[in-house]
Amino acid sequence: MNKEKFLEELAFALNRDEQINESMMLKDLPEWDSLGIMCVVTLLEDTYQKSLTFDDLSKFNTVKDLVDAVER
Repeated sequence: MNKEKFLEELAFALNRDEQINESMMLKDLPEWDSLGIMCVVTLLEDTYQKSLTFDDLSKFNTVKDLVDAVER
């Protein structure tokens, strides 16, 4: 997986204009709400064939946690 491309896709899925980096706390992103998480679930399923639930994603603290889950 290309991390840079994933971060761009993540920003797009969250409808975020600013860049996202791995050190960011998900809870600090205004876009990381129930709708944003559902958009990320769709991104992960459609693009990366990863099946993570809303509950799984809500337990992640940082963008890196999300990146690591996709890389597994």
